[in-house]
Amino acid sequence: MEEAIEVLCSRKTNRRTLASIGLNPSLEVSVEMRKAMMTSALASRQHFCCWQIAPSDNDARISLAKSGLLTCEDGSAEEVMSALRSLSAKSGGTNRKSYNAYIMDFLEITSSQDPSRRSRD
Repeated sequence: MEEAIEVLCSRKTNRRTLASIGLNPSLEVSVEMRKAMMTSALASRQHFCCWQIAPSDNDARISLAKSGLLTCEDGSAEEVMSALRSLSAKSGGTNRKSYNAYIMDFLEITSSQDPSRRSRD
């Protein structure tokens, strides 16, 4: 459940929606408290249809195939998950339970390494 909340909250639209109703599930609170916050937010009629879905795995698939960790871009989700686990283990990353959490981590890492996304001081 923690990973699902983390993935949901990693999306910019979802963070804004949660902030607009005064919720911050990234605070150091118990898992039960986070579940309660998310249940309240997702059940709110005020923000019905204001949620962004989990990130696409397309960029991860392309990158993994180019690096040889995946035989082809349209491999099964199990193959992608295996490649992401392998990559995460090699880089000392977190051991995740869900596919979407691995995709989120991969996209965060590649985004942070993208020179066009770095600040220009």
